Amino acid sequence: MGSIVDRIGLYAERKGISIRRIEMEIGAGNGTLSKAIGKDKDVLSEWIARFVKSYADINPTWLLTGNGSMLVTDEESLSEKTEAALTQKIHYLEQLLHAEKEKNKLLEDLIRLLKRG
Repeated sequence: MGSIVDRIGLYAERKGISIRRIEMEIGAGNGTLSKAIGKDKDVLSEWIARFVKSYADINPTWLLTGNGSMLVTDEESLSEKTEAALTQKIHYLEQLLHAEKEKNKLLEDLIRLLKRG
């Protein structure tokens, strides 16, 4: 089913966006993708990674292998959003726990000072 850059071209066509817009979105130079599409040329994995990050609705398995559907399903997207929200919540709770540990350490130091004096 063609190369990765060919599939990027198919994605752009389906979404109605230009390859130049994708290049700008991922920070690639003019022609980085457009010159490779249809010419069986490779692009750096950096551009592919940036593309997947910028266009979260694309199915990475499809992009890399051509297998499966082009876009992630709503259920997969919801699952990813739920995972991201939980990750964010965990990070917040870790920060809160760290702050509480710091507060406890300060209180313990204060108790030691008060016991000495």
